[in-house]
Amino acid sequence: AEHVQVTPDGWAALQFTADGDLRLGVNQLQAAAAATPEGKLVDAQQVYKVCDVPPPTHLAGVVKATFAGQVEQAVDGVLALVHAGYSSL
Repeated sequence: AEHVQVTPDGWAALQFTADGDLRLGVNQLQAAAAATPEGKLVDAQQVYKVCDVPPPTHLAGVVKATFAGQVEQAVDGVLALVHAGYSSL
């Protein structure tokens, strides 16, 4: 019993990143808990960070900009992800 406390958005992030794989979800929860300072809650930002997954809201913004024909905004969104360390491949 590690008494890990997770925010509702943290649980949602774990569900998203694990994609139905319970073992992966448990491993990701352990990694996020280990990387979270003591006394802090595991939240979505921490989960995405340790799982090296960009936040889906950012990706949704890039897709919406693309469909709206806002090419520069979409490219800026992709470049922001690359500059944040995410691979474009």
